[in-house]
Amino acid sequence: MLAIFKKILQKFVVKTNFWPFNQFYKLYYNAVLKIIVYVLKGQKEIAAIYLTAGMATENYICGLSDIDLIIIIEIGQNKQKIDKIYRRLSKLFPVLKYEERSLFSVEEIFKGYDSDIFLKYKFSECKEIGRLLYGRNILNDLPALDQKQKKESVTGRLAFIWAILVKYLLIKDSKDTLMRNYLCYKLSADSYVAFILARDNKKILSRQKALELSENFVEQGQRIYIKEMRRLPGQGFALNAPWILQETYAACFDLMNSAAKQINITDKYDDEKVDSRVYFDFESLDFILSDKNKEKINSFINLVNEKYKDYIQSVLMSASSLVGIDEESICLFIIQKAKIPFEIIKQINSIINSNQSSQYLYIYIL
Repeated sequence: MLAIFKKILQKFVVKTNFWPFNQFYKLYYNAVLKIIVYVLKGQKEIAAIYLTAGMATENYICGLSDIDLIIIIEIGQNKQKIDKIYRRLSKLFPVLKYEERSLFSVEEIFKGYDSDIFLKYKFSECKEIGRLLYGRNILNDLPALDQKQKKESVTGRLAFIWAILVKYLLIKDSKDTLMRNYLCYKLSADSYVAFILARDNKKILSRQKALELSENFVEQGQRIYIKEMRRLPGQGFALNAPWILQETYAACFDLMNSAAKQINITDKYDDEKVDSRVYFDFESLDFILSDKNKEKINSFINLVNEKYKDYIQSVLMSASSLVGIDEESICLFIIQKAKIPFEIIKQINSIINSNQSSQYLYIYIL
């Protein structure tokens, strides 16, 4: 009953996200944020709290957007205590998502910024657009990115967009129309932001502005899709469009590839010899790969060789998640020969995510 009430309330908030109603919704978001910061800053373990992403730039949708924080823990302090507090706060306030928490020690901030492309993107963006809510401005001590590092940061942004696309739209295949449409809008706009950043070294903070600018450089067919995306906020994200997921995949896929070419991250694969048969070697990670995942990857490779070798050139594997080396997260990097159709991507995901395993498999397309 409570879940039904929450869903009805969410729909009402999204559909009435205009003046004067949105002023009350923003007051709620800001009140929740103040309570969260008040509770957290009372913990001696906390070194800094940053507000980042949409709420930091006033680019958020009441009822659908979350409160995104980066919380930094003092060196030598235990993160488990703060993690438990964060979990309790997320149960009290639905706009704070526990599964999307960002808790780092001071040491992890500097190490991650130096060595991990996703964290380089996350921390550099927060340094630029985030708001320090409490503590020392630790991110301000991070060195400025050189040209190579800026490209790595764009790569991290692309990896993040792809991870959200795969996790929430392809794997979960949400039946929640509001959230599905919002994610399609968000991912499409963020893909255009990444492309413009890669091509022009220009950062666009407004998603609506990014979609507006994108009409100047996309083909006629995509302009129709962009116009639908731009209309979604005004429609309360209630559009019933079965085609939206497939069109979003196509738009994001094309844009991410275009952005990757702008920063030359795929050049190293251009001269590789294309074998007539896709193969996979477990030797390098055999010692940490679970038996269930070996079976799944074998099934996947067999399917590729039977049906999809015209699209896929090779498959690489790494013991790495978006936030660094992690034995619980195995990444499969698929190097494509030709653009992989949406339906094939869904089939690949159904294989990769079948049979529950303690190791999570991520898929990236290069």
